[in-house]
Amino acid sequence: MNISHTSSDRLPLGCQIRPAKLADRWQIQNLLRGLIKSEGLNFEVRLFGYYLVEALIWGGLAGFCWQFLDRLDGIVAILVMIAIALLILIALFRLLLLCLSIVFLFISGAKNWSKYVVVECNRALVACMAMRRFQTHTIIYNLYVKPSWRSQGLGSALVNQARQAGQSSANRPIQSQNMPENATPISPETKPQLRNSRPTGRRSVDPVATNDLYLVCKPRLVGFYTRLGFVSVTWQKLPDRVKSSLNGYRPHPRLWGFQVAFMRWRSTNSINAAMSNLSDLTDRQ
Repeated sequence: MNISHTSSDRLPLGCQIRPAKLADRWQIQNLLRGLIKSEGLNFEVRLFGYYLVEALIWGGLAGFCWQFLDRLDGIVAILVMIAIALLILIALFRLLLLCLSIVFLFISGAKNWSKYVVVECNRALVACMAMRRFQTHTIIYNLYVKPSWRSQGLGSALVNQARQAGQSSANRPIQSQNMPENATPISPETKPQLRNSRPTGRRSVDPVATNDLYLVCKPRLVGFYTRLGFVSVTWQKLPDRVKSSLNGYRPHPRLWGFQVAFMRWRSTNSINAAMSNLSDLTDRQ
């Protein structure tokens, strides 16, 4: 994460933005607790409820099949027993997901502290933001400012740090796919998918990193991010590699009644690439 210590006139006196340190991990977790209470509680309740209802449905189906087991014999009884066992395993798996989700709430910030940028004021953390960096884009999430420190530009300062980091990354070409052993591994789903490409007989070249920023927020926060240069994007228009990063917020029954907005900030390289493609199309016509 290419973010250095920053002390700005826009920040309150005695405040600085810096990358998180190991010693910050539990303060970050405390900030996330405030974020969940104020913004994410409805989402977590829906998620937990979805897993619980699924477990009850699969368990109920297993119980329903069990009632008829004593009336069956032979191969049919064996098949029903196998079906019951599978239903029970699915129900237990859903319960396991529920338990893991609950545990993750209490340790996610402390476990992933290295992904965070924090605002420190008078030796205490008052705001934080996390970033997940991929080859061609960055996801920012868990942006939170303590209520007593709001309306002082801390949230905007954190987002500006993410934009500066994204812009600096966009100015560097992506490494070749033949990466050295000590290079940071990139998951397969984050690799750009080149469509409508024609074989040229030449060795393929990785595209230049654009490092656009993406985030998910509640609709009432759209105005805040719009003022910082973000634009709203529908789920259908998100690139596939971004969809895989935001898969937990895709339209799904578990999010019924919980509205979210997807937003994107485009780096200079991304805009230049789009203009270049448009120019090429115009020239061909």
